[in-house]
Amino acid sequence: MKPNLAGLVLLLAAVTAAAPGGPVPRILPPSAATVEPTLSLRVDLALEDIERGGGRARGRLRLTIQAIDEVRDVEIHLAPDPALAVPEAAGLPRAIDRLGSGEARDFELSFEGPDDRDRPLRAEVLFRTPDGTLQRLGAGTTLPASRPAPAGRLHAGALEYPAVVLLGPRP
Repeated sequence: MKPNLAGLVLLLAAVTAAAPGGPVPRILPPSAATVEPTLSLRVDLALEDIERGGGRARGRLRLTIQAIDEVRDVEIHLAPDPALAVPEAAGLPRAIDRLGSGEARDFELSFEGPDDRDRPLRAEVLFRTPDGTLQRLGAGTTLPASRPAPAGRLHAGALEYPAVVLLGPRP
């Protein structure tokens, strides 16, 4: 096989393009790192002293609000699962005029409801920062069902979970 002129030109172009001494691509320095700003408020929600019996669950819900920086016009909204009763929620202050830096408020509320499935509880807090910016912060937790979820099994290389039977009609 005889080398032809087109093949030699192509080979020469490939060798010279990869040869050192050509223009070096410009590498940009990494951009400055950005840090998310710290929120002005911390909200914690937890369940404590859960007692179960007769298909019901009872316990305490602890809501803690701590100001990292001074905040104003704090509004608290509690949103439990509709099946959970939180009778003391009406006594929860809906608005707090001001929380100073480092100041905290702790609220304990009793709850009761069925324990046949997982029941979510959520708290949302709206507040204004010192510069007047309105912010919303939320926290949540779940009252776990008294029955554990069915265990899965490995079958033909796939992990299978049996269906969960729901008791009664669902609205």
